[in-house]
Amino acid sequence: VVENTGYQFKIKFRPKARIFSDGFPAFYFLYQTHFHWGTENSDGAEHTIDGKRYAMEMHLVHTKNNMSIEDASKESDGLVVLSFLIKKTKGNNQVSGWNTLAKFLKDIPEKGNTKNLNGEFNLGSLLRTADVNQYFRYQGSLTSPPCAEAVTWIIFEVPLEISDQLYKQFTTSLYFTTTEENRKMQNNFRPLQALNGRSVYHSYYSTERKPFLSCMAQCILKQF
Repeated sequence: VVENTGYQFKIKFRPKARIFSDGFPAFYFLYQTHFHWGTENSDGAEHTIDGKRYAMEMHLVHTKNNMSIEDASKESDGLVVLSFLIKKTKGNNQVSGWNTLAKFLKDIPEKGNTKNLNGEFNLGSLLRTADVNQYFRYQGSLTSPPCAEAVTWIIFEVPLEISDQLYKQFTTSLYFTTTEENRKMQNNFRPLQALNGRSVYHSYYSTERKPFLSCMAQCILKQF
């Protein structure tokens, strides 16, 4: 199901895909995916790398042991969010998943609108080109209220790509409330926050062992 939440374009999944790693205390199940963006002419990713902000950011939200978001938010390790940065490119988009998602935008312009995907969208169609070997990791919070400090963040360093044309559809097709009120859903990202003493870790290559997440993320991609 895709939904206009009044703040995000969200895709809700049945609890099937899951992740696990030596670095996690339990299985984490994919609960939902949502997107953040700026305006047609400005970028709106929530994380920056060396000061660079990309056009969009996609969050794959996982809850521990298939908890609800509400229950998982109460535990310091209740959530894992896999974050994919997305950059705009010229020309036609070669990733079919973006075209499929863009098609559904016109069906959910207003807050509360939903649309059943009916099997037409596969998340793997967005992720098959992803480079999951390079990433950052830190303990942080959700980026929307109540901003619970319950998240292990994994931010993949190499961005996905979306065409300028399709990016424009995301920034112009949805509204925060109603089409009559005419407040387009733009700049739906949280401003950068101070580290506040947090440590941010970066993956590295080793001749003896791959980064722990690369194996885990490859398993994710195979589930779609």
